[in-house]
Amino acid sequence: LTGCFPWGESTHDNPDYCKYKKWFDIEAEKDKTRGVRWRDEEDIDHYSIMEQNQKENPPPSQFEGLSPLVMTLLKELLHPEPQHRGSPEEILSYLGGPWLMKTAKEEWRRAEEAEKEAKKIRETGGVEKELLREGRGER
Repeated sequence: LTGCFPWGESTHDNPDYCKYKKWFDIEAEKDKTRGVRWRDEEDIDHYSIMEQNQKENPPPSQFEGLSPLVMTLLKELLHPEPQHRGSPEEILSYLGGPWLMKTAKEEWRRAEEAEKEAKKIRETGGVEKELLREGRGER
């Protein structure tokens, strides 16, 4: 996916592994509080949340450009404690989603536009109400 191994050895004296471990630990701590913080928000802007998370805790350089979906998968597969690692079969549940950040941003933008349009249609009564106003309702 990235074209190279993320680190040579999973040891505390390997700088690339240390960067990943530091990032992983911060993400694990954020995951504990994330659900509580956003649970009551009605209109969540996923793109803004994603951007804020990356500013607060950017992924290690070897993972730049990967989407949050793939980073979630990598957190499972590359868990520092082997007994907590996900199995390779879990990759199947991540297929079909955006794996690159660029693709993820575009998909979220389209989804938010579609949701805004759907909300607008719901609030205005949609096409059926418009047809009735014009006197062209179903007979």
